[in-house]
Amino acid sequence: MALTPFGWVDEPHTKRQKHKKEILRLLRRKQNVMLIGPGGIGKTTMLREISDELAESAYYIESPNPPKSALKTAFIEIGGFHDDDLKEMKFSSWTVQQVVKELIKLCEGKNFVLVLDSLDRITVSSSDWLKELAESEVTILGAARKTKEEKELLDRFFWTAKTITLQPLSDREILEIIKAQVNDSLSPIRFKDKNAEHFFGKTVVTSSKGIPIVAVQMCQKARGTKQVSLTFVREELMTAHKASVKYIDLTPLILIAVGLIGALRYIGRGMGNQELYIIAGTLAAAAIIIRVLMPRRSRQRKA
Repeated sequence: MALTPFGWVDEPHTKRQKHKKEILRLLRRKQNVMLIGPGGIGKTTMLREISDELAESAYYIESPNPPKSALKTAFIEIGGFHDDDLKEMKFSSWTVQQVVKELIKLCEGKNFVLVLDSLDRITVSSSDWLKELAESEVTILGAARKTKEEKELLDRFFWTAKTITLQPLSDREILEIIKAQVNDSLSPIRFKDKNAEHFFGKTVVTSSKGIPIVAVQMCQKARGTKQVSLTFVREELMTAHKASVKYIDLTPLILIAVGLIGALRYIGRGMGNQELYIIAGTLAAAAIIIRVLMPRRSRQRKA
């Protein structure tokens, strides 16, 4: 069934499948691996899939922050401990460092993989416990967005790790996601006609810009209506997507700039500096004109 000029595709996400195979190969060699990419690119999905595939040889931690709570839960579940065991070990009084040491002992000789999602939530100042994990026999598969602070964290503790950067999906790969959503056996997406189907596909491909989670969210919104029509795509789907773009109003900054320029104007007048007085007046006028002509368009960013 044709959906867009790109056509339906049945092959798997080629790049993602290659990444997955490469990651599994590295983990079997006890090589630490870090997945890098922007939010919504599919890092968590990849981590969960690999964790499921490794089964009992891996443990997935959704967020290692706060570390004490996350690592304690991991220790209990990996070791299969009960309340009586924990009381005997005086587990409630353990520090993060103690939990890490015992967790390492628990995983020794098992070729165990600790899967750490959302490493970007950890600050460098509270990440000392990562050093022991990174230098232990426990293999780590992690994910982060790699902003400036995450880069410092990764360079500090995981400089030996293999870094794999997830790139936005191609149009064909986004179409495959749409196909899976449209043909969902439990809740398929229905269209009023072929034109609506065609337009829906093009809109999702264009608007998602290769980010899987955006494509899925747009499909989920379409699933909420009985029949997807051209009007729905234009008025509901496209409007909702545009609403997800948050604007930063620079009015306060412009007003501050006008105030400073005004101060310079008075200084110039008080000092008898006619040149400074004229320049300051000109800048103030320019700032006001810019604010009037560019309402809410100064800067914009994705939500």
